[in-house]
Amino acid sequence: MPVPAYGVLVGTLKDKLDSQAALDKNPDGSPHYELLLDSNGESNRVAINVKSNENPVDLLFFLDDNYQNPVTASISNFKVGYTPLHSTAGSGALDFLRMNLFDLTKMRVVPAMADSISGNDLNDIFTVHLNQSQKTPGSLLYVFGSRWNDPKTDPYFDFQPGTGIHDIHMNQGDEKMKHANGVYQDGAFFIHYPDENRWVAMFLRFQSQSTDTDNHGNPK
Repeated sequence: MPVPAYGVLVGTLKDKLDSQAALDKNPDGSPHYELLLDSNGESNRVAINVKSNENPVDLLFFLDDNYQNPVTASISNFKVGYTPLHSTAGSGALDFLRMNLFDLTKMRVVPAMADSISGNDLNDIFTVHLNQSQKTPGSLLYVFGSRWNDPKTDPYFDFQPGTGIHDIHMNQGDEKMKHANGVYQDGAFFIHYPDENRWVAMFLRFQSQSTDTDNHGNPK
């Protein structure tokens, strides 16, 4: 069974918690960078994985801060709010392996925190670009992933109901999580700066995920 309620959430970044701050706020949670998006007055939380529950724990990551790809033409057509997407070619859904979104060979392992070699980690990288988005009037986030709806109060940003989106990473090629594999259901997030007409694109993949999958998204 593919990830449920796949779609895209569009909104303005209002608040954020890096993975350590999020764990401090909710010690029972798992390591995610948490965002609060406003979509025409509706609050939504965006939960971005920074570590895997499987070894190796560090994620593969690709960033393009001047992303130029024909897919941005279709992404820009999505309205503010949540849009459900069919997991089929041409629907607006994303697929890392079946669409020319970026060069997979350029993904590199980036730890969640405290990279002793480069000094950069996912928390640092996300924070730089999200700070810029918060400071730039008119910038919008476009987040692809799996939608959830929870009547309870959100444990990170204290709004109700606690709706949001997660699985913001490749969602295929996983041997252990075959129930969530599928094609045209990959997660990613983009920041658009309309005054510059500039896109920032960020893509994540677990090291345990294969890039050779069948028509059901399962590793061959």
